[in-house]
Amino acid sequence: MSTPHADSGTDPRTPPPRRVSAVVLVVVEDKDKMVTDVLMIDPDYTDPRGEYPGWLLPGGAQGADERILEAAERKLEAETGLVRKITKIIAIDEIPENPETGVPAGVNYVCDGGTRSLEDAEALRLPAASERIKGVKVVPFYDLGDYAKPYQARRIRAAVVNRCAGRYLTPLIKGEPAAEPAD
Repeated sequence: MSTPHADSGTDPRTPPPRRVSAVVLVVVEDKDKMVTDVLMIDPDYTDPRGEYPGWLLPGGAQGADERILEAAERKLEAETGLVRKITKIIAIDEIPENPETGVPAGVNYVCDGGTRSLEDAEALRLPAASERIKGVKVVPFYDLGDYAKPYQARRIRAAVVNRCAGRYLTPLIKGEPAAEPAD
């Protein structure tokens, strides 16, 4: 017979609901700039309060039978047209439950989507299937606060700093590497 964990009071047979999402940081390098710019999307939907969420990193919910890196690849392609092999996690951002909206707690995995040149990034066109996305834009690092909600801007800044410092998390599945490093 299983009993609730003494430290949390949570019965492992009925864990609380959690949202699990993957977002993808694609940095855009401009040889004339010393700082990294970021590829972001402009969503055509509202958050659970009915508010515009601001510009976001490409990404979204992990499917029921999907690995987090697969979710990152799927969402990046669906929202930007970019096809990338995602192998690295840069940061994990825990989002508390929101009692006002009833949205359960969640975890966002910030994945490394690699680097694009400014010319390549500016040439991106939305995929036809991207009906919930209004646009894709290169956003300067120092202007993130003008496009993203404050918590989103903090998440992106932290991920950029981690990436620039070479700090990555190794995604594992039952203790084994989830993906081979991309070339």
